[in-house]
Amino acid sequence: MAISQARFKEVVCYSSIALLALAITAGPWVITVALQAPDYWNYFFWVEHVQRFIAKESARSQPTWFYIPIVILVYCLG
Repeated sequence: MAISQARFKEVVCYSSIALLALAITAGPWVITVALQAPDYWNYFFWVEHVQRFIAKESARSQPTWFYIPIVILVYCLG
């Protein structure tokens, strides 16, 4: 969906406010986790998401590529 030029400034302003609220809310937690467990982010993103998605041991009934259109479809309908 295209954003008209008249509303672009409004969208940027509200997006900035939302990102600032996110940073203020989640920032302390992110910093605390990074200081206490430096390898957590690697484990969380790489092992728990990427490797689990591509691993054969996940016991999925369909191949990995099958889920890509499903995710896109759910996102578009959502």
